[in-house]
Amino acid sequence: MEWIYNQPYFECDRLNKSLLEYAPWSGHRYFAYDFMCYYKPKKVVELGTHWGCSAFSFLQAIKDKNIDSQFYAIDSWKGDGFTEHDYQEINIYENYKKIINEIYTKTNNHIYKMFFDEALINFENNTIDLLHIDGSHDYDDVKHDFESWIPKVKNNGVIFFHDISEDKVNNEIMGSHKYWLEVSKIYPYTINFDFSLGLGVLFLSKEMYLDFIKNIDINRYQRLNNELAVLYKNELRKEYFIKLNHETHIKDLYKQIEIKDDHLNKYSDSVLEKNQYIMDLEKRDEEKNWILKDYENNVQGKDNYICELEKRDEEKNKILEEYKLIIQEKNDYIMKLEKQTEEKI
Repeated sequence: MEWIYNQPYFECDRLNKSLLEYAPWSGHRYFAYDFMCYYKPKKVVELGTHWGCSAFSFLQAIKDKNIDSQFYAIDSWKGDGFTEHDYQEINIYENYKKIINEIYTKTNNHIYKMFFDEALINFENNTIDLLHIDGSHDYDDVKHDFESWIPKVKNNGVIFFHDISEDKVNNEIMGSHKYWLEVSKIYPYTINFDFSLGLGVLFLSKEMYLDFIKNIDINRYQRLNNELAVLYKNELRKEYFIKLNHETHIKDLYKQIEIKDDHLNKYSDSVLEKNQYIMDLEKRDEEKNWILKDYENNVQGKDNYICELEKRDEEKNKILEEYKLIIQEKNDYIMKLEKQTEEKI
């Protein structure tokens, strides 16, 4: 049977491109896809799924080629010393399930949200065709995972080890690299890819190993990874300049907002001044109203006093008239008496 180098489209990128296409495992996606298409393993178990880059590579092949395969993703989705920072703000587990439910729901896949040791009871010995170990990268943990799970793998099964390269993560070489060096001496039928943090492939069957190395051009995946690395770098460069333009635009917007805020502050100060001036005018108007009211009261008092004086003057004039009449009467009487006196004489 001929090994085919496929050029698949990984549908998961449509929902989570940046965290899958650029993931540390992404360099091995094409190999994993071709491996599934060639061997069509009945049962695939993955220890450590994280964002799902490797899982979706297996599932994409199962979906595209209608492979009769059961896929098991086992992960606590809590992270380890290398990945725990990823879990601080994003629910990676829900993100993984979302892609499964929208794209790979028709594949025979299973999700075990638990620790690896807890999942052992769900698998019988000698039943797993492909085991992918990609959990904690500490030496003791990788060793424990391999020794715990290898009884579950078929005698002609295959085991993938991720993170076996000498690349430093968090300024140190991962323990998975050290353990791979040891296990590859014990199990002679192995190959490894140095890119994308390294992928070790361990064959338990000599026949499968010989068939594999006879049919596959390992360097082709290295060249493909190099091409993808250049492509991704170009994409990242474009995204950088797009982001830079966005940042420049955002800075301009902030500057405009700053200018507007300055105008608003000046306007606010002007409004405050105007409001203060209006309050002063209202206060002065109120004071004038009090003065006017006081003046009106004063004028009214004077008018009343004048009316009273006029009334008193009128009364005096009346008395004076009456007095004049009395005087006139007396004068008339005196004249009468004087006249009578003259007549007598």
